[in-house]
Amino acid sequence: MKSLERFKKTLTEIQQALEQGQLERAESHCRQGLKRHPRHPLILSSLARVKVAQDQPEEARKCSDRALENGGLKYPSVVHHHLELLEKEKDFEGMLDVARRSLPVSREPIKSKRILARTLIKANRRREALALFEEILKEAPEAGALNDCCNCLYDLGQHEAGFVQNKLAATLEPDALWIRSNLILLGHYLPGMTKEDFIGLHKDWFDTCARLHGEIRQLERRPLEGRKLRIGFISNGFWSHPAGWLSYGAIAMLAHYFPCEILLYSTHPPKPKDGVAQRFGELPVTHTALHGWSFNAKLQKLLEDELDILVEMSGHSEHSALPLVAARVAPVQVKWIGGLSDTSAAPNMDYLLTDWIETPAGSEDTYTENLIRLPGGYVSYAPPAYMPEVNPLPARENGYITFGCFNNLHKINPQIIGLWARILEALPESRLMLKDRRFEDPDVTAWVQQAFQAEGIPAERLILEKASPHAELLRTYNRIDIALDPWPYTGGLTTIEALFMGVPVVTCPGPSFAGRHAASHLTNAGLPEWVAQDFDDYKRIALDWANRLDDLAELRRNLRSQFQKSPLSGHVQFAANLLHAFELMYQQWAQGKPAAPIEFNGPVPIPESVLANIPETIDPLKRNKSRESFNQEQNRVDNQDSTGDETISNAIDQILDGLSKG
Repeated sequence: MKSLERFKKTLTEIQQALEQGQLERAESHCRQGLKRHPRHPLILSSLARVKVAQDQPEEARKCSDRALENGGLKYPSVVHHHLELLEKEKDFEGMLDVARRSLPVSREPIKSKRILARTLIKANRRREALALFEEILKEAPEAGALNDCCNCLYDLGQHEAGFVQNKLAATLEPDALWIRSNLILLGHYLPGMTKEDFIGLHKDWFDTCARLHGEIRQLERRPLEGRKLRIGFISNGFWSHPAGWLSYGAIAMLAHYFPCEILLYSTHPPKPKDGVAQRFGELPVTHTALHGWSFNAKLQKLLEDELDILVEMSGHSEHSALPLVAARVAPVQVKWIGGLSDTSAAPNMDYLLTDWIETPAGSEDTYTENLIRLPGGYVSYAPPAYMPEVNPLPARENGYITFGCFNNLHKINPQIIGLWARILEALPESRLMLKDRRFEDPDVTAWVQQAFQAEGIPAERLILEKASPHAELLRTYNRIDIALDPWPYTGGLTTIEALFMGVPVVTCPGPSFAGRHAASHLTNAGLPEWVAQDFDDYKRIALDWANRLDDLAELRRNLRSQFQKSPLSGHVQFAANLLHAFELMYQQWAQGKPAAPIEFNGPVPIPESVLANIPETIDPLKRNKSRESFNQEQNRVDNQDSTGDETISNAIDQILDGLSKG
């Protein structure tokens, strides 16, 4: 009995050390456990997890292989972690083999069946996975399986059926915030959702989170005199992720040139080989990797760091920090990009960074936060160094227009397919290219083809391509003439990348924050005429430009330059706007006043001290200029009258790369 208790204690200690990010301690507990139980699969698998966290994939695989060889197939957790290793190697057949071999010997057969079903999805065999989910749910309805089944149904174009499954999952596990978050995100893909529907979902999430994590915590009101503002950004996206691409430029400028102290907290598993993660990692800020930490450990760390402001950048996506916001870890708490489709609905979230297009006048009552509408948009985009050149209009060589949409396939539904079909019908020679990783599954390809065929569009007019490495994805824009935005969930980073590659985007704003991403980016990039009033206007815009090839070719030649002159590329100005907003938020709190909306009357002046330190390569026009003359220059940029400013914008992109390299 004592031996069993000691064994359980060892596993608990390993898990606690992993949750707290104490990898050396976790490995020490594993080694001690292996001295007593040299072949036990649970300890060997735990050591493999430690090796993964230490970025030692070969050692992790050896430990995991030994775990399976010594009876690990009986334990779903051992199988699950082994499959994660095989997935990184893209060995999907090997994954299926292990998952199937575990079924006859598993101590928990339902869990093992669910693992097999999830593995079938990853192996692009979703119809088989769906049949297995149905079998599992007949035997034992369980929230996790329902959620997995929901995602599978969405992949196969059965959005409404999937949403019903997720709602049932929420009733079975009412305290599972991640399920309710999934409901909120997936609900935004459904055209039939109403404002009242979303208010109900957000209220359920708010009430549940408040009950589980909400606290009224008294924090010290510290004056700013004599010190810098301490701003923490917490995200699952400090890598090649939309939140990373759209925040790096501003965070880099704040860290290098503005009078503030930046702390970054990453909740995503480490990605040491990712280029954007490396750029974030090289910034002169305080870094803390929180992945694997328990809720209490993360809470304690954030409180110990005595932040003035916490900026949450995961929202309702994976590894969310919203429960930490509910527990009040900073005097001022702000929602920014990342898992953001509408209000965060998080208790104690004081503010939301947005703009007048994302949150038009009259939308305030649907948000639990105070709105901070930033001038020129709520993001800035720092493109990768490998951004391809823009090629000439492909319609010239092809003899027909190629439309395209590279958005998440979950955003595509019968309504938008019907609209796109009407556009294709009006241009009989045109093509439509869709690109998504799920097209590796023949069943996914089939449902998309069948949906268009039902609207009179044969399969040969569709170009359905699987996912590509990011550089190749960007080059693919050189094969399309006009991008078609989905609805009601529109493209965010996807829209920005299309514009930077010279491809204009037709959009029709949806009813939510997520439905107005593209409208915001198009307007701030100087293309408000591409924002439709309704579906008929959407069709009119697409056909009008498709029949004006000279104008479309000219726009394509100039669009990158136009984007680089827009507020979406103005990292310094955007950083100045952000810091100004943060300072006003903190002053409001320090003076004992409740949080309240903050209005901007245009871009804020960039401080002279900042201008003095910015290298001439970032701003070659700033020499010998007063603040007034510089701000006049900035206003000229904002008004699109920016002869010569492409040089500045290109230099900013170059310096961002240079800054990340020290």
